[in-house]
Amino acid sequence: MATPAIKRYCVQSVVTAKNERLLRLEDRVGGLRACVAPFAGAELASLQTRFGGHWLELLHRAENFDPTRSWQGRAPWLWPAVGRSYSPKTLARALKTGVRPTVFDWKLGRRTLPMPLHGFVMERRWRVTRIRADDGLATVECELGDNAATRVFFPFAYLLTITTEVGADGLKSTFTVNAARSNKTPMPFCVGNHITLRAPLARRGAFNSVRVSAPTDKVRAALPLGLAGAITKLDLRRGLSLGDARTHSLFVGPFARRRAMVTVHDPCGLRINVAHREIISGAPKAPAGALGFVFWSVPTENFFCPEPWLGQPNDLNTRRTAVTLRAGERFAWEMVVCVSQSAGPK
Repeated sequence: MATPAIKRYCVQSVVTAKNERLLRLEDRVGGLRACVAPFAGAELASLQTRFGGHWLELLHRAENFDPTRSWQGRAPWLWPAVGRSYSPKTLARALKTGVRPTVFDWKLGRRTLPMPLHGFVMERRWRVTRIRADDGLATVECELGDNAATRVFFPFAYLLTITTEVGADGLKSTFTVNAARSNKTPMPFCVGNHITLRAPLARRGAFNSVRVSAPTDKVRAALPLGLAGAITKLDLRRGLSLGDARTHSLFVGPFARRRAMVTVHDPCGLRINVAHREIISGAPKAPAGALGFVFWSVPTENFFCPEPWLGQPNDLNTRRTAVTLRAGERFAWEMVVCVSQSAGPK
């Protein structure tokens, strides 16, 4: 009797130790699987590749939701702010006193509103609206709308959708923002992801032996308040070691509208491409220069974050590279992560 063909794509439910549900998308042929955590901001909680006959985890603190005093890891979504937000009064006080604020805010008309670091969606429980696996993809879709708790920070009505897919081209997550027709004023926001890679990925090698490259020579230094400095030159096309302290806190770009990408080269022979773009239908909604990355790491904790950001810190106040949607408008942005092997494990 012939052996039944293995179904290439599947989605499985996995229950955590705290009885929460993860959704695991898997490409059994391509050797890639990812977990989405609807209860934790619909984040990417795990990303694994088949390497040397075993599954190798790529994310720092994958599927670990225990409280920590350090960075939580994994790959949470950032919205409606990326980085820190400083209303004019808060920023002026910080510049005058030299005291770095720990609570952030933004100005909307005559109102000053609180805004958590990186926004608030990573703290929310999202609703699963679609689970599907067919001959071409494994897909999970989650939604989040506004409510009384979110309107304390962001007094707009909206519907957010994150569609995560695992397919032959890797992992793709599409973040869609629909501004409600009931909104009285345009709705500003930025969007990003705080993907946190293990560095190095395998036991062999060291943090300093991991390299990162990007098709650009434009960067901005991180200023003391977490803001981005002026554009300077740093050629990333040939790559830099993570031992170079400049990679530990750096704004990379801006990139052209069509796509922004960085590549992480691990000494074990794995290469990870992280790319992002606005999905344009009609005229672009993101301002020119909005696409970039933030590099951030803590070498002693062995992780590196090549964070795709559409926007910059404090953009809710400056509106320089934030998207602004009028009532009834829609915006879509995607992040793509591709894993490739240049050699087997040594």
